[in-house]
Amino acid sequence: MLTKSPTSLKVTLALLRAGRTSPDLETCLAREFAATAQTLKTPDFYEGIRAAIIDKDRNPKWSPATLDDVGPEIVEAFLKPHPQPLFG
Repeated sequence: MLTKSPTSLKVTLALLRAGRTSPDLETCLAREFAATAQTLKTPDFYEGIRAAIIDKDRNPKWSPATLDDVGPEIVEAFLKPHPQPLFG
């Protein structure tokens, strides 16, 4: 797991923990949608594609590079509701 994106690891853990207390599946799916949309705004998504598909060097340079460098403010950005609700 330590070869994966530190940001993605922390966001995944936060989503799993939030899912435990969610009232329903719709809430979880809306949260996952918002997190996925935020992922497209971060460099790690594109760096992972570069390392796995484009250059095939399997050596991504994550940003931030370590779990310790991923602060709570970074994770919280992934947990904010999306401006366009998934369910109307």
